[in-house]
Amino acid sequence: MRRSGRDAALERQHVEKLRSLKVDGLLIVQRETNPRPTLGHDWGVPLVYVYGPSTDTEDCSVTCDNVDAGCMAINHLISCGRRHIAIIGGGETYTAATDRTKGALEALAELGIEPAGPIRYGKWDESWGRAATRLLLDQGVTFDAVVCQNDQLPEAALTCSSSRIYAFRMTSPLSADDNWSVLTSNSGPALTSIDNETETIGRRAA
Repeated sequence: MRRSGRDAALERQHVEKLRSLKVDGLLIVQRETNPRPTLGHDWGVPLVYVYGPSTDTEDCSVTCDNVDAGCMAINHLISCGRRHIAIIGGGETYTAATDRTKGALEALAELGIEPAGPIRYGKWDESWGRAATRLLLDQGVTFDAVVCQNDQLPEAALTCSSSRIYAFRMTSPLSADDNWSVLTSNSGPALTSIDNETETIGRRAA
């Protein structure tokens, strides 16, 4: 495995080096889901882009379906009897965030439901989860469930020290995305998380 840090020249050097070792194919693995520039088609071996797709639709890319993930989160909460669902987004420059929002809004629209309060985007960390939850509460938004776009956001909301958020944490189910077991298994109340199935993505790419 070679790391490039998304340096285009270094990426090509790595591919050329691996080609010289007579590899039969290459997996181009990304840390994020944003599309990345193609490395081209002149290598003589197949290249498969993993987790984050290539911008070239002629390339083979194996990724998770973040639109469907957003839809699944909403449908799960609806099945729990919730109707006033807030959405806390991650970084707006990430397609994972905008795709998950798209899926969530599509699922709500099918039921004729509007999201509870405005959808705001921020960092993928606990500080934003805490701040976004406080904004919902300070603005008097009525909500009985929250969709958070990764597992760190709801953990922060649940552990916020405000007594108002304590009331929220006791009554509002949360649905998140990523399924980091270290966070989801120890949260209270229990956190429902959608698994991106990264191992399956890796197997299919290989």
